[in-house]
Amino acid sequence: MFDKISSDLRDQWINPGDILSLLLLIGGDIVQKAIAQLVGYTIRPFGKNSPRIGIAPVAFSFGWVAYGFSNLISAVGERRLMPTADCACQVVNCASGFSRTNVSWALGRLLRDHEIHHEVDRTTPVDQQRSSTSPKRLPESLRIDIFELEEPSKPSLDFVWWLGWVTIAAQISIAIVPWALFRNWGVMMVALCGNFLALLTCALPQWREEKWAGGEFQNAENVTCLTRGNGHLHIMVFIGRKGSPNLEVLATAVSNPRPETPLISLVLAVLWTCLLISVSGLKEHAWFLVGIGGIGMLQNVYAAGKTRDPASANFHLKKFRMPTIIAKRQYKKDETINANVDFDKALADVAPLSEWEKGKIEMPKWLASMEVRDGLPTWLKTLRGEEMEIANVIGALIELEKWVPTAGLAMLQVFFPGSLGYNDASMRDNSHKRFWKRAYHTKDIRRKAELLESIVYFGFPELHDFRKSPIKFHLGVGRCRRALARPFAGFQLAPWLIIAATESAMASAGQRHRRYEELQPLFYERASMDCSLAHIFIDAAYLSSSIIPTLHPNIPSRYFAAIIT
Repeated sequence: MFDKISSDLRDQWINPGDILSLLLLIGGDIVQKAIAQLVGYTIRPFGKNSPRIGIAPVAFSFGWVAYGFSNLISAVGERRLMPTADCACQVVNCASGFSRTNVSWALGRLLRDHEIHHEVDRTTPVDQQRSSTSPKRLPESLRIDIFELEEPSKPSLDFVWWLGWVTIAAQISIAIVPWALFRNWGVMMVALCGNFLALLTCALPQWREEKWAGGEFQNAENVTCLTRGNGHLHIMVFIGRKGSPNLEVLATAVSNPRPETPLISLVLAVLWTCLLISVSGLKEHAWFLVGIGGIGMLQNVYAAGKTRDPASANFHLKKFRMPTIIAKRQYKKDETINANVDFDKALADVAPLSEWEKGKIEMPKWLASMEVRDGLPTWLKTLRGEEMEIANVIGALIELEKWVPTAGLAMLQVFFPGSLGYNDASMRDNSHKRFWKRAYHTKDIRRKAELLESIVYFGFPELHDFRKSPIKFHLGVGRCRRALARPFAGFQLAPWLIIAATESAMASAGQRHRRYEELQPLFYERASMDCSLAHIFIDAAYLSSSIIPTLHPNIPSRYFAAIIT
């Protein structure tokens, strides 16, 4: 009896053929996540006008047969291919304070990977253990990272992506050995067929449509925040620019299922079954198949769980001028006697922003420098280089509001729940109350000025000189004329920027005010937009008949006016 058991065990370890069919049925969920991570890159193999074909190097592994059947169930039932988001988070629109629960796999992984790359240490040091990099070793309570969101192009190809191709090449190399030494071409057949079916599965267009659902909603020049919510340690702030994706739409958008996906999934499930039957029939040199499936499984696990750069998911980010705000958990005594605020004085502090927006004066120098010596109101003084003075979550949100108007107010409702605006009951210290009262009552002016400064600086290089002096605009008309001679796609943005930046050069304050009163009800009734964008649209409608023929005679003013209204 003992000899028979020993013989059976020896034979099984020499040639484990019976176990292969069982191994092919485990790990289907890992395969799905690996595809979700790597899918997105496309090529046009048959010329520029040919359809795009997606390629994702997810190697053949033990879990592919199981995934083939689960994919069929999803395609026929809920008609979705992408897995559900595995990082619970929310996207907040900083203009309105509206929050959406994220269901996007790409956004969830973006936040998860960011948290792993930028770990926050909330523990208190004990003995000689240094838990924080700060001199006083205080635990961190919140980290805020601010980015400028750029226009999507193509996912970048990183190490994880190229490793998939290396794994496929290694599998084919292993399959060559039994064919060359023992004339056993069955292993090569399984390796080639398995990888071909894997690549075919990843090429389904619905993968890309689901991963970036709502991708057609671009030109989102707004500010959004991504966070897990109250009690968590990270906030990612995204400042939208021309052509940037709308993260608020991406968070909850659902793509329309493609009608051919269920049929293709059925065919693939049948083919995977045929491959499973073929593997069960291979009785010799099974260790080569185990090796092929094993390294494929390792690649799948690595791809499914590895943190990646945001650009690999087509999120191209640029650090803001104040990239990071870190608050320390510490006690600070409230030395402010009361929370009373002179609102007229607060509005007077930011009055230069309103005057600049109307074109009456040059852009306040402090808007770009954020320095008190340049005229910055003292209550907006930032704490750059003074990390230890940013105390607790409320301190970090105050700094965020100084740098990105309305972002701090929006996050205040997440970490200190209340209505959109200032809620006295949610604040404990008088110094905090004084700041948030000023911030709330001046938010419209500051946000409009920040939007206009961003448009002039980032959107239209020909108008950079206007930031220094309105008079210099006239010297740039020739450059603007040449800029408007570009293709129509480039023309679309230019008139808006010129109008928004130079209204003072074309109309008096009284004319503008009367035109505002006439057009405001129309725009507020027909469009859901914030005050700053409405004013830009109104300026555009008012000045279209005079500016457009001057800068671009080939474009009738009535055409542009029709677009505006």
